[in-house]
Amino acid sequence: MGQTYAYAPVEDLILPQGITLPKTYTVRDKNGAVVNVTGGAVRMTFRGRYGGTALLNCVCSVVSGPSGDVQCVAEAADTAAVTRARGVYDGEVELPSGDIYRFVEGAWNLSRGVS
Repeated sequence: MGQTYAYAPVEDLILPQGITLPKTYTVRDKNGAVVNVTGGAVRMTFRGRYGGTALLNCVCSVVSGPSGDVQCVAEAADTAAVTRARGVYDGEVELPSGDIYRFVEGAWNLSRGVS
């Protein structure tokens, strides 16, 4: 069984309702060195509160394993379905070794569409 490493920067963000939101991140260790994420499984989840039900699961993938680059996309149809005004989120990559690296975490606020 692997270890969990939570050296993620805190990044509060605005979640635009009904809009696709792509975000790219570089996974780093506690010393700031790039983590090779080749073969990793990437996930990002938005919740209303810690331990709460998932409100949004992004579509995530490894962009460049040796460079530690991952991308997570909140699709427009999924962001349109979110009705809660705010919450918390994080993104993690689980490596084939079982080690898990959290690459971002923070709070989110919904920006409701008016058109």
